[in-house]
Amino acid sequence: MDLMKEICQELDEPLKKDSVYQFSIYLAKSNIYESPSNVFDGPVVETLPKKKKRNKKNKAEIFWPNYVSYANSTMLSVWGGLEMCSTDELLFETTAIDHEEWKEYIIEFTPTRADMNHISLEAYFPNDSIYTRGNLMIDYINFEFSK
Repeated sequence: MDLMKEICQELDEPLKKDSVYQFSIYLAKSNIYESPSNVFDGPVVETLPKKKKRNKKNKAEIFWPNYVSYANSTMLSVWGGLEMCSTDELLFETTAIDHEEWKEYIIEFTPTRADMNHISLEAYFPNDSIYTRGNLMIDYINFEFSK
């Protein structure tokens, strides 16, 4: 089960060890984010009417799935990597993104490992030990690194 989602990008130039980098990004979360789920281990937001459909071959009943909420906070983790989507060095983490309005974040980091030519942005849980269903909205990433 994939618990985190990330986006990855190859960089035009590798990140240099011990150099300071900075980029900007806008982040928010949605307070209403529901998705159908066949997993029943979490809080059910709403159960759709159990609409019965008949399958002509075996006449088995098929039910609509439950809807679960993904409205919890997540945080953004920024990773540097030697390969696409690799997580070789954690470069930066935000605090929990718990606001609905778009806010600009200035991400500043200094790689301490070998020159990396990939960067990954990952939605992650504010508490490593607890899986929460959350969402993270990302907009207007300015990857024009300033050094």
